[in-house]
Amino acid sequence: MCLFNGSATTCSFVSAMGFFSLLAALALLAADAQFDKISAVQTRSRVVRADMATSAFFAFIFVLMFINTLGKFKAMELHEPHDSRWVKMAILLSFLAVGTWAGAAFLAWRRWQASQAEALPFQPHNEYQTDFQQGVPSNVSDGYGYGGNDEVSETNQELTLQESVQ
Repeated sequence: MCLFNGSATTCSFVSAMGFFSLLAALALLAADAQFDKISAVQTRSRVVRADMATSAFFAFIFVLMFINTLGKFKAMELHEPHDSRWVKMAILLSFLAVGTWAGAAFLAWRRWQASQAEALPFQPHNEYQTDFQQGVPSNVSDGYGYGGNDEVSETNQELTLQESVQ
């Protein structure tokens, strides 16, 4: 018996998407468990893109499912004393699934970005290369940061002393 305003398609849609999203989540977990063992960069990129696309697809489907079930539940008029807590639970879980799948899509997108950064590392011009172990550009002496001559003439020192006294 379907309580979503007598709409059998809504009940079938919710049940089918719940089942398929569970299968997709299990497949993505299996792929994530095997991810470190994949050595080919192309295959890793395809796995990440498939994860991102699947997660975004199910996030969109659960948004539709949440809107559909909430609309059907609000339009429903119960003439018999039915317990609607399971319907409310389905609506709540579809709402929570939106955030879960959207979060998974975001994390997959971040992983894809990281893999793209590794594939094409940024190589600055030789003049601006830095020593990453010390965090100081290689053309800077004593860490002053302007890369010029660190010696200040005596006349410049005398001028700054005279300006500070006045």
